[in-house]
Amino acid sequence: MFNIARRTKGQIEALQAGCLWMLDNGNYTGKWTFDLWQAELYLLREFVPTCLGVIPPDKVGDWEETLNLFWRYNQLPSNLGYKIAYATQDGQPVDHVPWHHIDTLFIGGTNEHKRGLEAERLGLAAKDQGKWVHIGRVNSGSAMIQHWSYADSYDGTTFSRHPTQQVDSIRHGLKIVNTIEAQQRKLL
Repeated sequence: MFNIARRTKGQIEALQAGCLWMLDNGNYTGKWTFDLWQAELYLLREFVPTCLGVIPPDKVGDWEETLNLFWRYNQLPSNLGYKIAYATQDGQPVDHVPWHHIDTLFIGGTNEHKRGLEAERLGLAAKDQGKWVHIGRVNSGSAMIQHWSYADSYDGTTFSRHPTQQVDSIRHGLKIVNTIEAQQRKLL
């Protein structure tokens, strides 16, 4: 997950190596400007083939304002060939997600939204429609387990700033997920 509000070390090298990536708008930092966002979209155009989604500006916790911002800004990255992501927020109704205009569903919002049934309903609806599902701000194996049945990818500052801090937690989470999946395969 890249963010227009801050560069991470090794970002260009990762893109050149063909890593899959997404671009967050950084609106939550208060540093978002249209000009900065547009410049980043043009700068990264050569890496469009490996982009899973660009998230148009959103407002944390406010699905209605996020949807308004989506309609206002989604055309620019779309016109540049990027896949489009939509960031869910607290209270987001499944039938108000712009499904036909997105490639990726980004489960955003507050922790309450992300950890609740709302996120699960949205994630499962996205999978039913063949969309990629990304969960933001996941920093432990237990958080990964919560979304295992529908999440395709995750991001979190623990992974980027302290990659070894949650290794045991993530290993434990993956072991549980693998056990559940193996049991489900046996039932089929």
